[in-house]
Amino acid sequence: MIEVETVWIPQILAYAEIVLERESIQDCWVHCNCKSTSVTSFDEMIEQIFDDLDSDSLLETARSDANISLKIVNSIDELLIAIKKVDEAKESGSLANAPESLLASALWRIVADRAVDLINVAALVGYKSMR
Repeated sequence: MIEVETVWIPQILAYAEIVLERESIQDCWVHCNCKSTSVTSFDEMIEQIFDDLDSDSLLETARSDANISLKIVNSIDELLIAIKKVDEAKESGSLANAPESLLASALWRIVADRAVDLINVAALVGYKSMR
């Protein structure tokens, strides 16, 4: 199992930073020029966060750990919910599958806002990303 405090939380923070690197993500997802990230598409981001990191399970583990700030847990939860909403909209067809459309969408702006919130909370409670 992935260690929550020293691996999972810093890794989620790294994804929040990636979300905010708009130019790099656009260059990678739209133009297939992925020099600075392994997150080569939105689908890859979903796979890495929810499958590889098992974030749903680890979120609950973090929530039940008295040593982990609920502020960071709740902020991670908000980011994960926002990412899931993009995925649901994409899967239902209400959001175009093209990366340009996804990155320009109101739903993606919410993801970016939640990423900013998470990074700010992390700084307040003493967590750093793995990047």
